Amino acid sequence: MKKKALTAEQQTILEQVKQIASALGATLAPFTEVVVHDLRSPQHAILEIHNNLSGRKVGDPATELGLARIADDEYPQVLANYANQFADGRRAKSTSIGIKDSEGHYFAALCLNVDVTVFRGIATMIEQFSPASGDSG
Repeated sequence: MKKKALTAEQQTILEQVKQIASALGATLAPFTEVVVHDLRSPQHAILEIHNNLSGRKVGDPATELGLARIADDEYPQVLANYANQFADGRRAKSTSIGIKDSEGHYFAALCLNVDVTVFRGIATMIEQFSPASGDSG
C-alpha cells in the first residue's frame, strides 16, 4: 500500500516533532529512547530513533499502539508513564503522544521509552545504604 504524500501542514508539524525529538533525546540521554513514527506507513513507521535502547531501527514497523491510533482517531492522544518492556526483558516506562493534523487524523507519533533498570538499581542501593546503626529499617 503506497502512502499518501504529507500535506504541507503535516510536513510542517512533522519537522517540528523531529526537532522536539532531537532535543528530548539530547536532554534525556542515555536513559530515554525517543522515537518518531510515521503512522501513514505502518510497515515502515519508524522515522527517527534517538538513544536506541530497544534495538529497533529506522524503517521498522509500528507497534500495536501505533496500529490502534491508525484505526481510531478517537484513540487517546497521550498515554503517559505506562509499564513497558524492551525486547531483551528490561523494564521501561513509556509515554506515547499521537500527532494529529487539523482535520483530527493521526499521522505521526512521538514516543519516549525510559529504561528504569538503572533507576531501580540506584533506589535499591540508596535504600540499602541509608539505614544508620540502630535504625529498624
